[in-house]
Amino acid sequence: MLDIAIDIGGTFTDVVCLYDQQRLFLAKVPTTPYDLVHGVQQGVARVLQLAGQPATAVERFVHSTTVATNAILEQQGAVTGVLMTAGFEDVLEIGRQKRSKMSDLFVDPETPAFLAPRRHRVGIRERLDAEGSILQPLDEQQCGAGRGRVSWCASAGVWAQSPDSRGRICQLAQCAQCAATASTARSADSSQQSGGGLQRYPQSIF
Repeated sequence: MLDIAIDIGGTFTDVVCLYDQQRLFLAKVPTTPYDLVHGVQQGVARVLQLAGQPATAVERFVHSTTVATNAILEQQGAVTGVLMTAGFEDVLEIGRQKRSKMSDLFVDPETPAFLAPRRHRVGIRERLDAEGSILQPLDEQQCGAGRGRVSWCASAGVWAQSPDSRGRICQLAQCAQCAATASTARSADSSQQSGGGLQRYPQSIF
């Protein structure tokens, strides 16, 4: 029986393999930023070779990474454009009002706003009422104009009140002339909890 644990760091990927709760095998390989999985595969192959065991002997696989943490601390990452319901463009800065200095009205945003600067968040007209009925249908013409504003971004996030609107905006954002990737807030977290949409929005961007 093999237990494998991996830590994907900014420079190296560390792999630890425990064989039958007795023998320990270690491997360190360069992290591959262009494809993190590639570095993981190299590290796993190395410890399996050291242990003399096939991949089918692995019973538990645990992984962690500091890559996301480093991206936040260093404020680096692919620039993201966001197409969202008009009127909610500033939600990323507002967050949940959980700030390190609650009484400081001039504190810098403590959410990953640097990944989707305000100029890259485009409001699209569409509105639902409290019962989920459509008050204002999705303005696809405006969506097309907004799509052009985020066309050069590496990825596009979508947040909209209506599930149908989310899907339609995502389809438009995935056209050949637009972002490389597009995702909805719900695809980042499928929980159905109250207020989940606004809570999933920062996750979708990150």
